[in-house]
Amino acid sequence: MDIALVENRLLVFGCEMMRFIVRGLILLLSLSGVVVPSVAFSKIRPPLSAGQFYPADPAKLYGDVEKMMTSFPAMGIRGVHAIVVPHAGYKYSGEVAGASFRQVSNDFERVFILASNHKNGLSFRGPVLPDATSFAIPGAEIPLAPVVEELRRSGMKSLDEAHSMHMIELALPFLVSLKKKSANPNFSIVPLILGQMDTGEIQSLADLLTRYADDKTLFVFSVDLSHYYPADQAEKLDQFTIRAMMSRDPEDIARATTDGNHVLLTLLNLAAKKEWEPSFLKYRHSGDATGDRSRVVGYASIVFHDPLVLTDTEKEKLLYVASQSVRRGVNHYPPWGLALAGNEGWRQIDPKLMDDFPLFNISRGTFVTLKKGGILRGCIGD
Repeated sequence: MDIALVENRLLVFGCEMMRFIVRGLILLLSLSGVVVPSVAFSKIRPPLSAGQFYPADPAKLYGDVEKMMTSFPAMGIRGVHAIVVPHAGYKYSGEVAGASFRQVSNDFERVFILASNHKNGLSFRGPVLPDATSFAIPGAEIPLAPVVEELRRSGMKSLDEAHSMHMIELALPFLVSLKKKSANPNFSIVPLILGQMDTGEIQSLADLLTRYADDKTLFVFSVDLSHYYPADQAEKLDQFTIRAMMSRDPEDIARATTDGNHVLLTLLNLAAKKEWEPSFLKYRHSGDATGDRSRVVGYASIVFHDPLVLTDTEKEKLLYVASQSVRRGVNHYPPWGLALAGNEGWRQIDPKLMDDFPLFNISRGTFVTLKKGGILRGCIGD
């Protein structure tokens, strides 16, 4: 028997029973003519997915989270404001989620977490909040941000049933780990589950999020890619989605195969307003974990950040790489490059270069022009 899982179930039962008793006492007092002052009750959403999607034991949980985050390097991306993460069980998608969270600075104070409705039989429109004041996970409790009350007053509805699933909860251990695994971490959350949405509703939500997009706010968009296709077909469908995200093409995302196209479209709208750029980090599917390629679910790690601006030192290093490669090519030597993988015959200039400048690990478009005496002699782009 999993003792940690049993403890979590007892916590759920105990919280609900205590709330029922207190509300019953207030009702009895009111019926007896006693004036009962208005009380703001705390309502903790318990860790419903602990022991199923991730470990219920805090030591095991945060040990696994640390391994998943450190399995992918910190790329040195400056100004990460929004990330795309999957929400399957950690054994399937945890390393992909970890790649995104690894790029996040730990100075965030507020996190908007968005996912699509996964509750069978539940239909609603637009974003909904939970009727809770905090989310509990093993070893920590994360409060909802004060802005949640502001959103409620503005007309955004609460729907607990939509928040009974796992998507938002799975992001929380990573966020707590970034905050050094504190039981009371110094950040708050705005959990949003998105129901059916048309183009106008997506635009309105992006407008709303833009108002809260400051340097201390992180946006987490929780989306899984294709579901239950054979691996070869899933990889093609998922590459289409990833290319559409990287090119920021809303028309292609609208016809992508994911469990949250409207979630991704909200991100693209928000990114366009804030002029954020995407960087793709990692892709895998469930078959990579299980070995079963007959029916898989796809996962991707993408981060959105301030426009890439190289430092003077980075510019000097890349210019050196380019110039030395041209020299070697002109002199009929194998050209120099940054990496060996996929470039047979290339020789790496400096084995430490990628470690010293991790930003160079990110695939980017390039365009090179060659001039002699100010006159264009050649150009090539990729």
